[in-house]
Amino acid sequence: MDILKLAHRLVGAHHFIGSATTGTPAEFARKLDISESHLYELLDVLKRLDGPIAYSRSRRTYYYTRPIAFKLGYEEEEETQ
Repeated sequence: MDILKLAHRLVGAHHFIGSATTGTPAEFARKLDISESHLYELLDVLKRLDGPIAYSRSRRTYYYTRPIAFKLGYEEEEETQ
């Protein structure tokens, strides 16, 4: 998979997890247009990046256990003098 496709999927996954609207793993995989096995790999990447991700069986969704921001890209740095 190319890096841009992976980045897009990571950002998409963060959006659904952040709003706790993932649905079951099968539903989440469909939302991201990937297989369930690929979903578990994607979740593993997010967790290895210290994402506090959990799954609620009663609510049937993945969610963050604490407020979190996920940023992917460049930001301007302040110039040092």
